[in-house]
Amino acid sequence: MAALVGAFGCTLAPRKPTALDLAQRRECRRGNIASCLRQCHVGDGPSCYAVARAYYAGDNDAIVRNRSEYRRYLSRACDLRYGDACFEVGRRILWYQEGQCEAKTARCDKARIDEGRALITRACRLGSVRACRLLAAAFLAGELFFSRDQSRAGRYRQRACALGHQPSCLGP
Repeated sequence: MAALVGAFGCTLAPRKPTALDLAQRRECRRGNIASCLRQCHVGDGPSCYAVARAYYAGDNDAIVRNRSEYRRYLSRACDLRYGDACFEVGRRILWYQEGQCEAKTARCDKARIDEGRALITRACRLGSVRACRLLAAAFLAGELFFSRDQSRAGRYRQRACALGHQPSCLGP
């Protein structure tokens, strides 16, 4: 596992999970948000994603709906290389930009479009089936700021298949 660089440029060496870490990860997967928060703060991307989703839904007794906390934990999960989080951030950027560009507003921002595309591509590399499927469909149809490219669509479809998405194995 590669070392992460912290906000102040210091290297954050990954540490081997303890028995307590593993137990808290299991509790997080069962819906214990307090365990998810603890695991997120020690660098577990899927736990940060679970916290983000809880803030988005706000249907947990411990967490009320809060969009800024949702975005913060989603970004942290992506920074920790959790593909589904990167997919969600990138998809939201592209959908927002698509609306702004179609409406021809001043908020149509090429840099943000490039950021969204890069995040979705990264998410597929990190193992997000949802990202690979979206890329395959976008390249096939020439949507969401991706130019039509059958070859790339096929490669992303094959990647989704390799990640276990059986319908992608059947073809376009």
